[in-house]
Amino acid sequence: MEKLFIGMKGHVTCLNKETGKSIWTTKLKSFTSITNIHFDGSFLFACANGYLFCLNPGDGSIRWTNPLNGFGKGPCIIASENQTLAVLASDSESQQNAAAAAAAASIVAASSTVD
Repeated sequence: MEKLFIGMKGHVTCLNKETGKSIWTTKLKSFTSITNIHFDGSFLFACANGYLFCLNPGDGSIRWTNPLNGFGKGPCIIASENQTLAVLASDSESQQNAAAAAAAASIVAASSTVD
């Protein structure tokens, strides 16, 4: 069974990818509208309202919590040395698409000023 992890409003939810049914939901200590998550194959990390949580991806139990003292309570980005090439390739592809769109827009703008 393949799992999909969702972070939202101070919760992390695990869904079955094939059926969309909930497998487990964990309410984190702090409420926020933004709950960033990162799964690296063995560990599931969630950051919400200035706290970092490490969850067990199998059952959603909280392994540990770090209050990230001194960093405030804003949104965060989570990454690890185990990020996949697919994520990196996706970022590269997005950058290439944005560059192509910008080039096309400048060509259209240049041709309309020539008329």
